[in-house]
Amino acid sequence: MGARTGKAYIEGLRDDRRIYVNGELVRDVTRYRPFQGVIRTLADLYDRQSDPTYAPFMTTPSPTSGQPVSTSFVLAKTQEEMVQRVNGERARCELTYGLMGRLPDFMNAFVADTAAIRDLLGRQNPRFGENAWTYYEQCREQDLCLTHTLVDPQIDRSKGVEAQEALRVVKETDAGLLVRGARMLSTLAPVSDELWVGPYMPRKPGEEDYALSFSIPVATPGLKFICREPYDSGQNQFDRPLSGRFDEGDAIALFDDVLVPWERVFAARDVETYNLMGP
Repeated sequence: MGARTGKAYIEGLRDDRRIYVNGELVRDVTRYRPFQGVIRTLADLYDRQSDPTYAPFMTTPSPTSGQPVSTSFVLAKTQEEMVQRVNGERARCELTYGLMGRLPDFMNAFVADTAAIRDLLGRQNPRFGENAWTYYEQCREQDLCLTHTLVDPQIDRSKGVEAQEALRVVKETDAGLLVRGARMLSTLAPVSDELWVGPYMPRKPGEEDYALSFSIPVATPGLKFICREPYDSGQNQFDRPLSGRFDEGDAIALFDDVLVPWERVFAARDVETYNLMGP
């Protein structure tokens, strides 16, 4: 498919995702007024990828399909490729006046970096490294928009991770991992396609059940997002020129016995590899 259009991006948001705002379920994020500004902004960025003025900076031919794909997925090995990536990110930054720190570029680059260390991820279990590479190619070719989870909930800092209701493995099955708990902070979650659970919180021996990294669609059964109150109230954009366009939104991701297929897992119960993945 290659680089998406704004229309394709918006259509992809119409699914069974569970997004809660102010205690209420938002049944269609594309029709929820406080989200419409940021959706239009992101859709415009996707449309720019086919704009002759911006396409040379924002897209590059896929090494597998030949279709235009986002330059934020480039695995730069030369100075020319690095400049290509920087120019694309600069273009997106300038189009949003530097006010959106979690544009899709952010996670595109992280997914690319993870693919680049697939040998490290696969040293204990080769399929995890293969999964990272396959997922990178999927995101690149489908031009997916990702959100992330950063930290464990902070309930009682005097106690360990087990007291924080943190995301953990509760069971392994032939189909995948069954996970339960919470993670925060998922910026852009209401309007993303995929959730990346990354190695942002270091683990120590004895915390193997909490040492996991994977990706799943935002609309996965058992997954829900509790959003903070939007800065955009859905009122006149003239009075709210910034929040009306650039409110990325933040959310807590809640996992209620979510099944993560094995092909979506990049690290599981391996503290050393998990910590090496982290920033």
